[in-house]
Amino acid sequence: MLSQFITSLMTNAVNIAITPISHVFGVGVDDGQWLILAYLLALTSFLMLFGRLGDIFGHRRIFIAGFALMGAADLTCFFASNFWLLVSLRFVEGVGNGLLQAVSNAIITETFPSRERGKALGFNGAAVAVGWTLGPVIGGAITTFLGWRFIFFLTLPFTIYGIIASRAVLQRAARRAEGIDVPGAVFASVGLFAFCLGLSRAHVWGYTSPATLAALAIALAAGMIFFTLERRVRHPILDLTLFDNRVFAFSVFAAVLYFTSVNAIIITLPIELQVAGQMSGFNAGLALMPLAATIALISPFAGSLSDRVSARYLASFGAAVVGIGALALAGVAAQASTLIIALHMVLIGVGIGFFNQPNNSTIMGNAPRDRLGSAGSILATARSTGGLLGATLAGAIYFLRVSQLGPQSVHTTVPAATVYVVVAFFSFTAVAVSHARGRTGKPAPAA
Repeated sequence: MLSQFITSLMTNAVNIAITPISHVFGVGVDDGQWLILAYLLALTSFLMLFGRLGDIFGHRRIFIAGFALMGAADLTCFFASNFWLLVSLRFVEGVGNGLLQAVSNAIITETFPSRERGKALGFNGAAVAVGWTLGPVIGGAITTFLGWRFIFFLTLPFTIYGIIASRAVLQRAARRAEGIDVPGAVFASVGLFAFCLGLSRAHVWGYTSPATLAALAIALAAGMIFFTLERRVRHPILDLTLFDNRVFAFSVFAAVLYFTSVNAIIITLPIELQVAGQMSGFNAGLALMPLAATIALISPFAGSLSDRVSARYLASFGAAVVGIGALALAGVAAQASTLIIALHMVLIGVGIGFFNQPNNSTIMGNAPRDRLGSAGSILATARSTGGLLGATLAGAIYFLRVSQLGPQSVHTTVPAATVYVVVAFFSFTAVAVSHARGRTGKPAPAA
């Protein structure tokens, strides 16, 4: 829970500070986005490698290393003397977060019996929601009253406590006599990096520019080589046999669709509220608080319920509610009251709460215990890839509609409404995939 809380807290706190940091270092806000991009690229690119390392060397070692690296990177960020050094340190921070994310679900699955796994993952989701809620508020306050550098002190007490508590509580595991798939790790990282880079920068480079097409071509080639290697090596970084389990495979696919939908909403709504609704940035951040608060309340209940009711029904219901909420947002007027916005956020928060934890529990519960790190890293990769796809999708659709309708359209709800309609399509597709997984499956046999 602690790892999920501090990573979500820092992500949202730093996002608030992008504009003032850009001004201080004299770079454009577009360049300032590299503070987010570098972090996401590091996080997404290495998750599968770290999950596999967790299975080999022990999840405890990887978890402690994640706390240590994240704390060291944030401390160094405070003293960064130029912008691109700060971007590089954010990349290192993303690596540390990747170490934490890759094994956190595996540790929960190992620690709690199957009858309590969903409840435990539910509290984990609540910790994420609390971080979401406090991040923008704390980040905005620190930036305003102390300066953006002090944001990077936020994690230090938590990382120190995390290292001490992990060493005291988590059991040490012996190193398994298995090799590390170095070529697979390289091609996986290169492919994911190129894919994320191409998608995230396409709106700057141009969707058909040589740079974008080259990045996507590299991603495709690396991906093909990676999957060819993984079917042949003895100890693959990605155990493709996990996907022989229908429930596991469909749950992961549903997660990608779902995270794409949710992140597209979270990216688009603040822009709409500030530009079309004329809200201040602080008030737009407050408008999102009912969403996080609802997730924090629903997640433990939905997680506990998933220990008795199949995710085929709970997660499908959650994805459907997100889709309905997206369609409802498409009809909201530009000057809608705070109460109306809050009610829509509560609705979407209910959907998120009912999808997230039951689906996560199903993914982890359908993996053999000696591959929990790999399964957890696949789940984390689905989440981060969906997040990047959602941001890319939202930006592409929003600015495409602006170019079609003219610059004045940014002061209307039409561009955002188009995003919400497409989000609803993704959400309802996630419903179909989630339901098609079938009932609870059985873990694949241990390797």
